[in-house]
Amino acid sequence: MTRADGLLTADLDPQDHGPQDSCGVIGIYAPGEEVAKLTYFGMYALQHRGQESAGMAVSDGHRTMVFKDMGLVSQVFDEATLNTLRGSMAIGHTRYSTAGSSVWDNAQPTFRSRPGGGGLALAHNGNLTNSDELESMIVARDPQAAVPHKERMDSTSDTNLVTALMATYSAPIDEIAMAVMPLLKGAFSLVFMDDDTLCAARDPQGIRPLVLGRLPTGWVVASETAAIDIVGATFVREVEPGELITISAAGLRSARFAEARPKGCVFEYVYLARPDTVIADRRIHNVRVKVGKILAREAPADADLVIPVPESGTPAAIGYADESGIKYGMGLVKNSYVGRTFIQPSQTLRNLGIRLKLNPLRDVIAGKRLVVVDDSIVRGNTQRQLVGNAARGRGQGGPRPDLLAAGEVAVLLRHRLRDPRPAHRRGPVGRRDREIHQRRLAGLCQPGGADPGHPRPEGQSVPGLLRRRLPGSGAPRRRTDARGLALHDRPATPGHTARRTPGRPFMTSTAPESAHQGESAYARAGVDIAAGDRAVELMKAHVAATSRPEVIGGLGGFAGFFDASALGRYRHPLLATSTDGVGTKVAIAQAMDVHDTIGFDLVGMLVDDLVVVGAEPWFVTDYIACGRVRPEKIADIVKGIARACQKAGCALLGGETAEHPGLLAPDEYDVAGATTGAVERDAVLGPERIAAGDALVAIASSGLHSNGFSLVRNVLLSQAGWKLERSVPELGHTLGEELLTPTTVYAADLLALIGQIEVHAMSHVTGGGLANNLARVLPDGLQATVERATWSPAPIFRLVQDLGKISRPDIEETLNMGVGMVLVLPSEGADAAVSLLAARGLAAWRCGTVAERADPDAPAVQLVGDYLAG
Repeated sequence: MTRADGLLTADLDPQDHGPQDSCGVIGIYAPGEEVAKLTYFGMYALQHRGQESAGMAVSDGHRTMVFKDMGLVSQVFDEATLNTLRGSMAIGHTRYSTAGSSVWDNAQPTFRSRPGGGGLALAHNGNLTNSDELESMIVARDPQAAVPHKERMDSTSDTNLVTALMATYSAPIDEIAMAVMPLLKGAFSLVFMDDDTLCAARDPQGIRPLVLGRLPTGWVVASETAAIDIVGATFVREVEPGELITISAAGLRSARFAEARPKGCVFEYVYLARPDTVIADRRIHNVRVKVGKILAREAPADADLVIPVPESGTPAAIGYADESGIKYGMGLVKNSYVGRTFIQPSQTLRNLGIRLKLNPLRDVIAGKRLVVVDDSIVRGNTQRQLVGNAARGRGQGGPRPDLLAAGEVAVLLRHRLRDPRPAHRRGPVGRRDREIHQRRLAGLCQPGGADPGHPRPEGQSVPGLLRRRLPGSGAPRRRTDARGLALHDRPATPGHTARRTPGRPFMTSTAPESAHQGESAYARAGVDIAAGDRAVELMKAHVAATSRPEVIGGLGGFAGFFDASALGRYRHPLLATSTDGVGTKVAIAQAMDVHDTIGFDLVGMLVDDLVVVGAEPWFVTDYIACGRVRPEKIADIVKGIARACQKAGCALLGGETAEHPGLLAPDEYDVAGATTGAVERDAVLGPERIAAGDALVAIASSGLHSNGFSLVRNVLLSQAGWKLERSVPELGHTLGEELLTPTTVYAADLLALIGQIEVHAMSHVTGGGLANNLARVLPDGLQATVERATWSPAPIFRLVQDLGKISRPDIEETLNMGVGMVLVLPSEGADAAVSLLAARGLAAWRCGTVAERADPDAPAVQLVGDYLAG
């Protein structure tokens, strides 16, 4: 006799298995959070996608632990187990078997050790069609590899094949993914990770869903938005077909490994997904209701009552009733505690399985003509019993057959065959159909006959509703951004443009070829349209590298778009903005013909002005004015801006390149920009937080940054007559190299700092020097004392002062003297701030204190003592 094993491992009705190609996957990157518990709740929200096994891999940045077992999430994991799975990153999986049997060895995530140490864990939703090819690839790359295949290996799942293939590479995980993902054929949504990086990928057709969400401290990728909601994240967007998402301490990056050819899967809408999930901007519940309404028009019925087969058939039944005007009611009750049994059923239970799962409310349906709306046909067993019982009037007190015709049984078809024809009571696929026979799928047989008074409906309820317009003949071209990500019929794409004249953005020309024969009058006037076009093409990759999930669109439009729903994670958000330029430092870049560092000066001036109030910079826009567009030069400028944006963790949302012949010489240019971000109202840093007794912590600058260059150029180049290529022993390199040292971008490091310790205010030391900038954040009645003896300014400052014979007060009012940022914070937190900044590679030190101002006429900031000798 078969004994109970305590696990939910078998279908209640062995003749009516559910779909076997739908698993649930989730990945979470959230430093500082209990990611194992978050992943547990996310897996719980995805339990409907798979009940055979559950597993989780968790990494603390140094090692990865994997825990998995057969059964439901609640059976595999308990509080004690979750408490042992500690780390900042995790992936989870709930499984239905596809390739590979339902055994522990095939439970996921799968794990493989990597060459050189570390491991790789992977969770997969889908089914691959080239498993044999993948096996050959593994052997070709590593003849000694343990290929997971057939009786020889530890697993027979296609998931383990992918993991084994990726483990033969020794490159960073995102580079491995870009090499391996194009080799996979079939349907796949993957989450995978090594010890410090989380990745997610979706096949080019987008067969299985995968979505991206934002946590306050990180990111979530999951099969459905329901899991995003459950873990408290904000939905950002879908992972696009053919897209690879990489998440690490460096932030989130996106890359495209294949061209998108979206097709989707009707099963997700009809059956697989939770009703509260959103796929392709469609709420599943709303889709099912609308399908029911269409079904009512395609298959009208003269009936007394519309009843659903609960629970996933309920929305469609509601839609059918609403559209037809027929009363809706609950005629069947589902046992909520039965889905997958805890015992191996006996023959008796096999015969009574459907009754155990669904039982009719006889008083409700007795004597009534019914429309029974169901969404679940695989073998037809449920429908066969339900319809047969109703037609024959089985059960004590049930109606006689002559009082209860089978009537319309309108079924929402969850069909495995290629032809999406609607199911119909009078037109089932024949029992001897080859595909039905091969898949062991039963036709829908309705004992008791059918009412001949209803015409056969024509239509395709589900495929018709969900059909997408795709690229190709007769369909509008699908727009993509700089990464190739689809824009879902949003407005024209934003981004960097090259101006012909003020107010006329340059777009790729679609004019006839004859319109461009010879040099245009505009070109003869000094504006090169073709050069502008080439500059845009050259900068695309750099701009794309900065993209955040909230960015919508790419290059070439009139405006940039940033998804403001990101504000949803704030309780009371304030928008913050800053505008600045590089100044005359660009003259040094022009003279040296080095243009890829100026971007750091621009972005540093922008985002570090924003972060001093506690705001997270979201995006930057730039403006490059030039005498003549030199595409490679413009691309180098944008490259530097993009790299600085990546450093700051913000997007380069767009910008403009404008030619100004006659105003600027052909090789001259100027650069300016703006940035926007957000901060909680109660988290704004500033004067109202500062108190007497607070400490001052200085953060070193990388040199002059980009302020005071009119003075520096006048002293060193004009008065002293030095050349940029002059080697200066005190500096350790040429004068030009010193002057072009990029501005330090502090934003990401300071945001990390204020997330760990209390900071009252910050001052960005730019034009006006240390004292004037620090005074801007001090409240009335308080005075800051800065001790010069706490640091030694870099040699460039002494060089400018000595060669220009400039007084100390004069130079301190112009240059930063080696301090790029000053923090005002509680004295007890100053040493911790210095240590945390040092760990992030920033030199910092205590430089003074804040006290009550005894003399109201005294300056708000006093610099006292002498600098340390260099």
